[in-house]
Amino acid sequence: MSGLGGHEAAGKIVTVRTDLPGDVDGILDTVRKILLMGDIQAIVLKNDEPITYQRFVRHGEELKPSESTQSFAELTPFDVVRNVEMEEWDAGDRQPSPQEQLLWMFVDMAVQGWSVTHILLSDISRFWKWLEMPSGRPARRIDTYLGARIELDEQIPSEIFILCGARTKHATIAEIGFALKGNMIDERRADPQGN
Repeated sequence: MSGLGGHEAAGKIVTVRTDLPGDVDGILDTVRKILLMGDIQAIVLKNDEPITYQRFVRHGEELKPSESTQSFAELTPFDVVRNVEMEEWDAGDRQPSPQEQLLWMFVDMAVQGWSVTHILLSDISRFWKWLEMPSGRPARRIDTYLGARIELDEQIPSEIFILCGARTKHATIAEIGFALKGNMIDERRADPQGN
């Protein structure tokens, strides 16, 4: 039997649910990614419900981590990120402001082919103060910033933040493939002489 992806399918059929993105582009990206897996038998889209798809899993093949949400149910976002390649961002000879640092980090991720999907912060992070957010903000919890979802984790030290990258901008935490660690140190302020 041939699946929707055009590949011969053999083995057992599995049904997988994945989050429904909030916009049409995200839905199309997700459906395309599902079809490219091959051996797809059905995709069901319903308003305000997760995308459900069925595919054959060949004998001896294991489910992808993104298809097995139970494998991530007990892991924190930080645990997931620790299992992917991570680099620490280096400013080189630059002494950027916090806002410039964050912008350069986003640029560095894009140059490497990653979309920043999540920003991991400590639950006691000084990230917003470091970015010099106006007083009183964020009075409410900010769920997204610069298009990336904010995730809080108590295992992350308060002076760092982690940009998480995936190949598509609407990826779940389980689909993260790269992380870029940033330190909340403003070199210009740390050295009052400006040296």
